[in-house]
Order: sequence, then C-alpha cells, then structure tokens
Amino acid sequence: MTLLLLISGNPEILQQHSTDAQVVVVKIDDKIISQPKRIKQLIVEHNATAVVVGTKELKFQRFQIIWKMLFFVLGIKDAAIIDEAGSKNSFSVVRLLFVELPFLVAECIASVAMIAWAYVMFPILRKGKRA
Repeated sequence: MTLLLLISGNPEILQQHSTDAQVVVVKIDDKIISQPKRIKQLIVEHNATAVVVGTKELKFQRFQIIWKMLFFVLGIKDAAIIDEAGSKNSFSVVRLLFVELPFLVAECIASVAMIAWAYVMFPILRKGKRA
C-alpha cells in the first residue's frame, strides 16, 4: 500500500500517477517535516510499503532534500515526491549521499563565504566601526 502525504494539489490527479492500486491519502501541512516521529507514526498506522509526497508543482516544493533525508533516517526505501503534472523526484540513497548532500554542503559553504566577504568588504555592516 502507498501512503500519499498530500501537501497541496488535487488528490485524485496525484493518485493517478501512483503505480500502486491501493493509495491512502493523508492531507498534511508542510511543517510536519519538523516532526519525524509523527511521519513515522503515519507510516506505521497505515501499514505503508511506499511513501509519496504529493504537491501541486514540484519545482515550487520547498524542502525536497529534507524530505529525502527524512526518508533515509526513517529507513524508507520506496519513496518519491510527485506533482500534478506527473513529474517525479524519486528517492535514492546513493543519489542523496553522493550528489544532493554534497551540493547542499557546498551551497552552505558558499553562503557563509559570501557573508564573510560582504562583512570584510563593506565596513558599514560592522556596527559601530567606521573605515
């Protein structure tokens, strides 16, 4: 059975994109991602073998990598994020560990470097100090 965690969008359209005949739809809020125990409880409660996060449009869905890290931590092997148009972002442990997480770390390092550069280059950002 597939558990469809519906963030936004039409559940009927999203159910059509599922390969499983039995789909249980649970409407959730985006903020549930901060409650991994609640998500695990939903999975156990519905005896789900696959988890799909459904949204109206995939490219506007925030927290995709966070969802994938949550799938990894919870030990969910069959998971994906889908949208109404049929776009699918499948979960893969190898892709998460060797592609997406390194990109996230690089993005964090670049952001910190840019903030440090701005702090050094623009003295007005330093409170009370004038060049």
